[in-house]
Amino acid sequence: MDLQENKHNESIEKPKWIEDSISNIKAFTKEEIKGITSNYSKRLGNGKLRKVYKGILDDNRAVVVKKYIHMDSEEEFAKEVIVHSQINHKNVVRLIGYCTEKNDLMMVMEYMSNGDLDYHLHVKNSLDSLDIRLNIAIDCADALGYMHSMCSPVLHGDAKPSNILLDNSFNAKISDFGISRLLSTDKTHTENMITCYMDPLYYQEGRHTSKSNVYSFGIVLLELITKKRATCLTQALAKGQEMTELLDPMIANESNMKVLLEIEKLVQECLAEDIDRRPDICDVAAYLRMLRKMRQPALQEKFGWHLFAETQNDFKKQSHQGTNIISSIKMVFPRMMGILNVNMAKSENKGTSLYVSGKRIFTALEIKKITGNYSRIIGKGMFTVVYSGILEDNTQVAVKTHDRFERGKRRCANELNSLSEVIHKNIINLLGFCYEMDAVILVYKLVERGHLCNILHGNGTKRFPLPLDLRLDIAIGLAEGLSYMHSRSKPILHGNIRTATVLLDDKFVPKISGFRSSKIGEDGKCRIVGSEMGYMDETFVNTRILTRKSDVYNFGVVLLELITRKRIYYNGKDNNTAINFAKIYEKESSGRAMFDNEISADKNIPTLEDIGILAMKCFNPDIDKRPQMKEVCEQLLMLKRSSKKGKGKI
Repeated sequence: MDLQENKHNESIEKPKWIEDSISNIKAFTKEEIKGITSNYSKRLGNGKLRKVYKGILDDNRAVVVKKYIHMDSEEEFAKEVIVHSQINHKNVVRLIGYCTEKNDLMMVMEYMSNGDLDYHLHVKNSLDSLDIRLNIAIDCADALGYMHSMCSPVLHGDAKPSNILLDNSFNAKISDFGISRLLSTDKTHTENMITCYMDPLYYQEGRHTSKSNVYSFGIVLLELITKKRATCLTQALAKGQEMTELLDPMIANESNMKVLLEIEKLVQECLAEDIDRRPDICDVAAYLRMLRKMRQPALQEKFGWHLFAETQNDFKKQSHQGTNIISSIKMVFPRMMGILNVNMAKSENKGTSLYVSGKRIFTALEIKKITGNYSRIIGKGMFTVVYSGILEDNTQVAVKTHDRFERGKRRCANELNSLSEVIHKNIINLLGFCYEMDAVILVYKLVERGHLCNILHGNGTKRFPLPLDLRLDIAIGLAEGLSYMHSRSKPILHGNIRTATVLLDDKFVPKISGFRSSKIGEDGKCRIVGSEMGYMDETFVNTRILTRKSDVYNFGVVLLELITRKRIYYNGKDNNTAINFAKIYEKESSGRAMFDNEISADKNIPTLEDIGILAMKCFNPDIDKRPQMKEVCEQLLMLKRSSKKGKGKI
């Protein structure tokens, strides 16, 4: 989204809230806000540009209403809603709705009962435990990492304790996206940002990057372990004072010191003057999580307990999904086009096109033109045909048509629902859809190299050479995509991860596809379409209940294919790669006999053994002993680092 072009000077009809809309953001009336806040009687705070009130929704949920004071802040309001509405993560304060009636600009967000981190660190002087502070740091790093990894990455731009809110269990959530910008924006203006949290390079270049957020996070992390305000810390460090001297005496005891010293080192890396020496925020989160494990060994078996606990209802299943999607197009917003991701885009080549939730609505005539009258078939499935096509701007696309039977419509609707909800560099990019046919047609950005199964096993052509580090990168990308899906406040369970549903672009970056069997929400009954038995979790086969651990099982099988380069069934149906690998490992305490010869040099064996062990953990018959995808991702990242250094086991 180009915020510079989105000037909000066009107007369209006033929206009426549609409960089943894709954007899931409610348009409140002024009267509704007045009732929610008891006539604005419960004020929580004031700022230069806004007042904050507490309110109660009809379902008794507590909310915060942020009311903008000055109408000249309209553009800032619009940008904040645009950015915030695209972010859906358990550690980001949820945007529930907005109001723009009668020149009033208001946002409605979830209420965080424990206030902000600044209050607990510097006013109430609470958070006595290092464990709680470490959890808060991990939550914040996870949220920033999520934003950085979105397909259109988002910079927060104002990470500081007063913008980190805590719930009644001290889970942290990032708030206040007034300064946030999409990374595609060249410049960011941060007049309201406190100087001591700001990356010094901003003064030189006037631009924020993802590493600027890392710098700000480093200051917050230092505040967490010192309980000193950022201004005092930056002054003390400038005078040459050691970080160890600044540690909070409440936690600076012998039992904590090892972890505290490691956090100090991490802070130093985050604050490095050379931006290239600063770590990625995802690596920061992984390292903090490893430090937490050092303190709490019992968590190694139950990793992931900190995930968002509140269950969410599935999207309502509709037999006429196309109609429901199109009805949401009628949601419009006065003066600020695009606030609900519904807008009209113009270009010299393609005239005016309609978008809903960032997805283009194609006409049947446009689809026919894009595909050359459906002349370029690049793939066929049981219920689908895929054509290659070219958009007006020369973007290459894949156009997927579904059968016209009700089962085809349901699977297409399932795929559209799931992909309308996700934006991630390791998930296939849904550009838009066409609803004028009997069944919806989906348009994706073309992923150049095609399916991983063909790259690994060949498709009538010579197999492509794949060094170990490239295979490890593919595994990490796939794990990051699944971890993203599982960590959402409304998790997405894929249900059919296999080498045939993983695509590779021209740089071998993996993209998850094949969402026909996916499920939005928590564990539940599901029917898997088109999967191979060798990939299917035995627990799912017996119960038909799809869980996150079902995806973990599938991932383990794919991971094994990557290091053995054997299909799930090879040399006949009696040879199952996963079963045979487990048998060989049990007998020889090594999987070397099955490793692909191309990568089985002696220097690679320790890393390959570790990957094999991790794969077996993933497809462990005992579902409770399987790791979560976030843990799998972290172990693969550590393996990548250790393999470069020539180290051994995890």
